[in-house]
Amino acid sequence: EIATEKLDDLAMQAAKAVKDADAVLVTSGAGLSASAGIDYTSEEIHRKYFPDMAKRGYRCMYQYIGGAPKDPSVLWGYLCRQVKEVRFGTSMITNNTYDLLRGVVGEKKHYCVTSNADGLIHRLGHFDPKMVVERQGTYGLLQCLEPTCDSSPWASEPELDRLREGLLVDGRTSAAAPCCPRCGSNSVFLNVRGGSWFDESPRRESERGLQSFLKSLDKNESKLVIIEIGAGYNTPGVIRGPNERYTGMFKKSTLIRVSMDHAHAPANITDRCVLAPEDAHKFLDAMTKAMGKLNS
Repeated sequence: EIATEKLDDLAMQAAKAVKDADAVLVTSGAGLSASAGIDYTSEEIHRKYFPDMAKRGYRCMYQYIGGAPKDPSVLWGYLCRQVKEVRFGTSMITNNTYDLLRGVVGEKKHYCVTSNADGLIHRLGHFDPKMVVERQGTYGLLQCLEPTCDSSPWASEPELDRLREGLLVDGRTSAAAPCCPRCGSNSVFLNVRGGSWFDESPRRESERGLQSFLKSLDKNESKLVIIEIGAGYNTPGVIRGPNERYTGMFKKSTLIRVSMDHAHAPANITDRCVLAPEDAHKFLDAMTKAMGKLNS
């Protein structure tokens, strides 16, 4: 967290860049949704929503990534609640962080890339889902993990609802685990990047759209602003790395990097960066106020 005077200065720099921009690339990581309320590292949130899993030794939602329960009744008993809350619900959302983000982008030509699987960037109407690349996948789909199966990912919510109907008092589900509608296998999981089995096909169209967006800009003349919020080093090749390449590629670009712990950039582009070591919501709020001053 930075001093108020410094925060206001950085927010004004960011606001001026967006005001003058020809186009805005909106990119986000876990820090954006965490600031909105869906914090995977929060032990308090985990205990509130999943007390049964806390009794099993889990402390926060982040722990399940790479450490999911082996028992299918426990795994799907948890997922049918967790995904329903994170991807389809609103009760965990405590801040209007995404409203602020949408507001600062305004009517500028834009495109979005996120590493979040919660759909928050589009599912409540903030951005057009056809203009969002969900690069790490989505909780909105299930997929078959069988290497010989040619099924396409399918909607997760009906299955989650079915699993919820079988919930027991200890958090397990008595309902049968999901199975592939094509081959019948129970080797099924969410369509998220968790291994070589990850099905990329749902993202191909949006990735093509991103390339069309970038190709529509002049590398020497277009003022591209890249807003990057809450992207750290868990998967730097997904958000941070590409953004640094785009900043180098577009000679009049500006990278606005908002990250509590990693607000830095390579030396060759720092002169075109606004680097803010601040909470996403707090920075977007300050940026909103700065844009108000510019437009008054």
